[in-house]
Amino acid sequence: MHVVEPGGGEFPSPRARALAGELRATSGALIAVVAAIDPDHWSLVRKPGEWSPGKDAEHAVDAATMHLWHVCLALGMPQADPPVIERARLTARRSQAELAASLRDCAETGAQLIENLTDAQLELPARPLRRPPRTVADIIERPLIRHLVTHREAIELKLRAARRQSNR
Repeated sequence: MHVVEPGGGEFPSPRARALAGELRATSGALIAVVAAIDPDHWSLVRKPGEWSPGKDAEHAVDAATMHLWHVCLALGMPQADPPVIERARLTARRSQAELAASLRDCAETGAQLIENLTDAQLELPARPLRRPPRTVADIIERPLIRHLVTHREAIELKLRAARRQSNR
C-alpha cells in the first residue's frame, strides 16, 4: 500500500521517517549504556528475582526482535514463528558485545523498514488483533521504542544502585 500525492507520486510518510529516527536514537542510547556496563556488573543480580543489567539488555534485544516481527506480520510480510522471549533466567546468556551488535543490527533493520512506510501502512491494524485495537504505528511507538527506553532506564537504575552500594 502506498499513499499517493494528488500529483500522482508515491512517498514514505514523514511520520515514518520520524519514527525511524526515534528508533535509531533510542537504540543508540541503549547501546551506549550496554557498552559502558562494567564487566563486574553485567551479571550482578542485586536481589532475588531481579534481572541483572545484562539480562535487561538481552531482553530488550529479544523484545525488539519480537515487536519488529509483529510489524512485519501486520505489513503482510511472510514470517516464521515468532521469537521466543525467555524471562525466567536472571542473567544474560549472550555477551555484552554480542548484545550491543544484535541491538544495533535489529534497530537499523527496523529503522530501514519503518522509514519507508506510508501513512496507510502505519495505520494498518496490528497482527494478531488485540483489544484495544492497535496499528503498526502503535507497535512502533509502544512497545518497540518505549520498551527500549524502559530497559535503558532500568539498567541505569541498577548500575547507579550498584555503584552506591560499592561506595559504602
